[in-house]
Amino acid sequence: MLHFLNTLDYTGTDPEIATLPDPLIVSTAQHVLHKADHILCKSRHPDTRNRACTGWLGLSRSGHCSRTCAMLRALTLLCCLLIAPRAMAHPHVFVDVGLRFHTDAAGAISGVEVTWRYDSLFSLLVLSDRGLDTDGDMALTEAERAALLGFDLMDWEDGFDGALFLRRNEVDVPLGPPQALSLELRDGHLVTRHLRPLATPVAPTGLIVRPYDPSYYAALSLSDHVKAPAGCDVRVIPPDRKAADAQVEALGGFGDEATFEEALVGGYYADTLVLSCAQF
Repeated sequence: MLHFLNTLDYTGTDPEIATLPDPLIVSTAQHVLHKADHILCKSRHPDTRNRACTGWLGLSRSGHCSRTCAMLRALTLLCCLLIAPRAMAHPHVFVDVGLRFHTDAAGAISGVEVTWRYDSLFSLLVLSDRGLDTDGDMALTEAERAALLGFDLMDWEDGFDGALFLRRNEVDVPLGPPQALSLELRDGHLVTRHLRPLATPVAPTGLIVRPYDPSYYAALSLSDHVKAPAGCDVRVIPPDRKAADAQVEALGGFGDEATFEEALVGGYYADTLVLSCAQF
């Protein structure tokens, strides 16, 4: 509140009330992040990123969070303490997911185009730590977009799932490495697109798609922007959040970081998309 009042220029300001906030509590992302070893690996400039930054959003494929997660955890905890009756260890990043299916000449699925729309806090951290949008107009120049394109696809370990899981006939469908397509800053949110090609095209009917982060460090939710292949229908099954909450509580509760580091509960909260196609 002090930070908010201090930003306003109004008549009758009481300097004993509208004081500068404690810099240890309220500061710029750049001031906070530059002292950490690597806060959110994917938000950092490549010149300052080290080998400990692996996976997506600073996660290894095992789902274990490196020290890059520490500051965002602290920020999330502070927000939860202020606005919620209980603080939740996860999630820290919120992502709206859009999907578009690519097909080959025979109509088989050959790739999945993925759109990630990041929450405004994570977007701000990325921009601040990389020194982008310095004029604060919430618009990126062409050069800034080019420099940031693919920031969330770097340093993926071999076999890293990329928060996207496909199955058909009870068999996992392998995906190839990501190919960056576009990036933009839209209404304060970073929106990125990338393509995940399939190692071998598969028939679309019966394909099950689940976008989620196993450790639930990031919460992914399917948006309305899902484009099915021609002649196919999409059915989205939302997660049973009450049942998921109960499972997490049984494992140790939301305040226990180890619950998420070890149990990998993200699948409990995942949306499930099912394709059905008449011609296959």
